[in-house]
Parts: sequence; C-alpha cells; structure tokens
Amino acid sequence: MAWRQGKVPDIAWQGRFDSAVLFKITKDYADKVFIGVKRGERALRAMPAEEIRSKQWQISTRQAGSQWIPGTRFRQVLVEKRVFQEL
Repeated sequence: MAWRQGKVPDIAWQGRFDSAVLFKITKDYADKVFIGVKRGERALRAMPAEEIRSKQWQISTRQAGSQWIPGTRFRQVLVEKRVFQEL
C-alpha cells in the first residue's frame, strides 16, 4: 500500500464542507476538485464575503455540471473578494 511507503493516496473528495475548509483543500488539490455553486461562478462572484464564509459547499472529484467550479477558480474568487485574508 502506498501509505506504508510514506505516500498518502489521493482522497476521493465528496461531501459538504464550510468555505474555510474548502479554501485550504483547493490550495493543495487545485483542479482535482470541483465545488458546487448554485447558479455557478457568476453567482459566487456576486455573493457577499460574509455569505460565502457562512455557507456549506459540496465538493467532488468530478465536475457534475456547469454549476461545479474547478477548485482553482473557486479559490481565486475567494482571494479576489478577500474572504479569508488570514488563511
């Protein structure tokens, strides 16, 4: 097994997490993960930072449709909006 050789296997991300957790996950997993956002990236960009911080978001390793944003784009929007300046 890979973990016995000092390697951590990829995680099959799936479930709901708060935005602070996803902000950290998307830093490491980039476009290997997708975040579900109702009405897509445009809606995320229009959302106030406080609303983004307070939500639970779905994450998956596959893009199930147009409302699933690649991890790097999700993280970039949060950076641009200064949602988590301290992380």
